[in-house]
Amino acid sequence: MRALLLTVGSQGDVQPFVALASRLRASGHDAVVAAPGLFSAMAAAHDVPFVPLDLDMSQVGAAVAGRHGLRHMASFCRSMGRRAVGVLPGATAAARQGADIVVHHPVLPIGQHLAEMLGVPAILAPPLPALVPTRDFLSAAWPCPAPRMLNRPSYRVAVRLAGAWCRRDIDRWRREVLALPPRPGRHDPLLSSDGAPVMVLHSFSAHIVPRPADWPPTAHVTGFWMLPAAPGWSPPRRLAEFLDTGEPVVYIGFGSMPGPDPERLAAAILAAAGQSGVRAVVASRSPELRRLLPAARFLVIRDAPHDWLLCLSPRSGRSCITEEPAPRVPRRRPGDRRSSGRSS
Repeated sequence: MRALLLTVGSQGDVQPFVALASRLRASGHDAVVAAPGLFSAMAAAHDVPFVPLDLDMSQVGAAVAGRHGLRHMASFCRSMGRRAVGVLPGATAAARQGADIVVHHPVLPIGQHLAEMLGVPAILAPPLPALVPTRDFLSAAWPCPAPRMLNRPSYRVAVRLAGAWCRRDIDRWRREVLALPPRPGRHDPLLSSDGAPVMVLHSFSAHIVPRPADWPPTAHVTGFWMLPAAPGWSPPRRLAEFLDTGEPVVYIGFGSMPGPDPERLAAAILAAAGQSGVRAVVASRSPELRRLLPAARFLVIRDAPHDWLLCLSPRSGRSCITEEPAPRVPRRRPGDRRSSGRSS
């Protein structure tokens, strides 16, 4: 089986797809990841074929800086949508290499169109419970508290906003590049080209968010898709020394998204660490945080493999966090997994 794994966004959106591709390839399948070019080194370190997409997430981060609640949600969707045109050529080129299945992230829902062009199944792979409706809790894309009666409607809003600001561009792309006719429901990533519901693989743990009982049989919670340390990786000396000496250490990770207000963020980190009496490893691409946080109690790094950072080290006394095995992408739609829901 050849799988095209299509994702856009920050490190938290891309890394699970690289992990899935690595596991598929280890199982004898062919898999290629199409993602923003910033993450090509991550894919190369795990021997995963990679197609770069033209998307600069720092521009998206700047667009939402200082916005909160519904304004933040709308600004994010609008900013992503306006950058869709730059993503489409690379995504098309990746699909024209051929695939038996398309697994795609819904933050910019274009994977269903590529699957339709190829005549193969599309599988939606959100890292959060954002699109499949449930009465149990609000959509993870919903940016503010709301009464319980809005739980299910919040998912309809999330589906409508996903790609809302690029639908005219996508329709032109479908017509002129993919040679696809218009059809009802084409912009809904939860529907296949024949109107049937697609399989949805949620790449988080049921220990964190139990699978809602009112989800359809096509929606699954797989466990986290963990990317192990690359072969031959070893920690930088200063990281190993920081972990092995001094007071207890906590990990604070911000991935690859820029922080809009580093001074405020640093103040919050200082206050939390001071109240808890801990030191911290802070993963961030922000040079301002490196300047603002005192080196005696904080080590700012770009990133480190979580399986190494959070697992047992005899000298540092860290405890290992275990998780379900990475999922297999099935050829056929599996049955529902029984699980208890939770109420908000």
